[in-house]
Amino acid sequence: MSLKEEIRQEVRQERKKLKDMSFRDKLWYIWEYYKLHMLVVLGVVLLISVVASSIYSSTFETVFYCAVINNPAGLDDVSSAPLDEGFREYMGFGNKDRIYMENMYVSYGGTASEYEYASMAKLSALIAARELDVIISDQEIFDRHSHMDGYVDLETLVPEDLAGQLQDRYCMNTDSAGVSHVYAIDISGTSFAEAMGIGLEPAYLSVLSSSRHTDTCAALLRYIFAP
Repeated sequence: MSLKEEIRQEVRQERKKLKDMSFRDKLWYIWEYYKLHMLVVLGVVLLISVVASSIYSSTFETVFYCAVINNPAGLDDVSSAPLDEGFREYMGFGNKDRIYMENMYVSYGGTASEYEYASMAKLSALIAARELDVIISDQEIFDRHSHMDGYVDLETLVPEDLAGQLQDRYCMNTDSAGVSHVYAIDISGTSFAEAMGIGLEPAYLSVLSSSRHTDTCAALLRYIFAP
C-alpha cells in the first residue's frame, strides 16, 4: 500500500471514530490526540504574528514627543489634537510619522504618590532614551531640569524672525554652574495652549538638551507664535 493510500485509510478511520461519538466525546478525543499538533500550529501562528507586527512597527518613526507635566486642569483635560492634527498637518507629517504626548504629574517632594513615582520613573526613562523632545511644565519642574543642564538655551533655537516677538516670553534660569540661560518660553494664553487645555501660568515650554528633533521643536515655536 502506498503512503497516499495509507493516509487516506487513516483519515477514513478517524472519521468513522468521530461519527460514532457524542459531541462532548469528539471534543475530548480531538484535544487528547491532536493537542500537540494544535499547540504547534498555534505557536507558529503567534510567532508569525509577532514577527509581522515587529516588521510593521519598524515602518513607523517617532518625529516628536512632548510631555505636559503638572497641568492643573487634570489628566483627562489635556488634548493632543493641536499636536497630532494641527501641527502634524503644518509639518506635512505622514500617517506613519508618530507624534506622542504624555500628560503626567511629578513631584520631587517627600509626599509623592505611587502614580507620581511611576511618572518620575517614566519621565527619566524617556529622557535617558533621548525620546522626549519638549516639556511643558510648572515652576518646580522648570527649576529642577534647568539646574541639571537638562534644557537647550532657546536663544540658539528660536527662529530669528520670531526672536523680537518672543523676548517678553523668555524665561531665564541657571544651569549647574549658575550661568543664566533662556531655558523656556511661556506659552500661557496662546491659542495653542488653550486648545491643548493647558492651565499653567506661566506654562514653561522647554526643549530637552537630549532631543534628537530640535528642528521640529523650532518649527513648533513658529507654529505657536507665527502670525
